Amino acid sequence: MNPLVVFFHIDKTGGTTVCDYLARQFPQEQIKPVPIGKAQDLVGIAPTTYGDLYAANRKFSILPGQRLIMGHYDTGILDYLLCDVITMTVLREPVARVVSLYRYVEAHDELYGNLSLDARRLGLEGWLRRYVDLWDNAMTKQLAGVRWSTGHQEVDERVYQMAVDRLKAIDYVGITKHLPIFLEKVASGMGWDAPEPKRLNATLSLNHPIIDEGTMAFIEAHTKYDTRLYQVAESYD
Repeated sequence: MNPLVVFFHIDKTGGTTVCDYLARQFPQEQIKPVPIGKAQDLVGIAPTTYGDLYAANRKFSILPGQRLIMGHYDTGILDYLLCDVITMTVLREPVARVVSLYRYVEAHDELYGNLSLDARRLGLEGWLRRYVDLWDNAMTKQLAGVRWSTGHQEVDERVYQMAVDRLKAIDYVGITKHLPIFLEKVASGMGWDAPEPKRLNATLSLNHPIIDEGTMAFIEAHTKYDTRLYQVAESYD
């Protein structure tokens, strides 16, 4: 039996480019449809923003014949997979990831609705403070399996260690700044054609936010576990 390939797509890490490459390796019928966020239909702070992802993680299932799973899942779905799997993920330097997320939301009303309006109205610092639960140590939560499978939790040393243990068990770990190297490793290890990656889903912005010292300190305080986790990922690269 061929193992199931699972790509844990962390937002604003270059994951759409990875998904594009992976999707070209499988017939369409073997790819599990990607869950899509519906922020534009929801009102409130971050925990309600990805309501469909909570459901997708908590009631995860695959159909016979599906061999590729990719999307904004957290690692909690692994508890539902009673088969051999090959796992992949990409991490990004946390401050750059958070700023990119803000800029992406700011530019995409059609996806984020009021979140986009608030991004332009509040500016970087105001938006980050209002929607802190959306991005606070999100990479750590996702890899620990608590971001959507069990709902948002405060990250502590226990959750961080869960994320490290999961990260160490993932077969292919990359970082955004070395994305071509990551794809080459995947291609070589899987026996696939060499990638010709395109930069997809890149962040466009209405402006380029200037990060003052106070905002930087706020971001760093809420990404301290992500920063440590990213350093672990860098050591694998």
